[in-house]
Amino acid sequence: MVVACGEEFDAILKDPTARVLDLCCGTGDMAFALQRRAREGARIVGADFAHPCCTGAAVKSAKMAKRPVWIESDALQCRSRTLRSAW
Repeated sequence: MVVACGEEFDAILKDPTARVLDLCCGTGDMAFALQRRAREGARIVGADFAHPCCTGAAVKSAKMAKRPVWIESDALQCRSRTLRSAW
């Protein structure tokens, strides 16, 4: 997994196989911004330990055609070999 920012994200989001994790996503504002910039096929995942935040993000994204996936999870317990980048 790579921790990326700025121009690195632009390159990653152009890859249709990209998997990007927004840790501690809150109600999803950064995940929404990443999803809007991502190519078709790229997967944006928002993770937060707070149930109200995940619920709020899911409600905000309900009508979006291209939306992030929301996971209620503790960032300290997150392990993934399929994500390319974390914010």
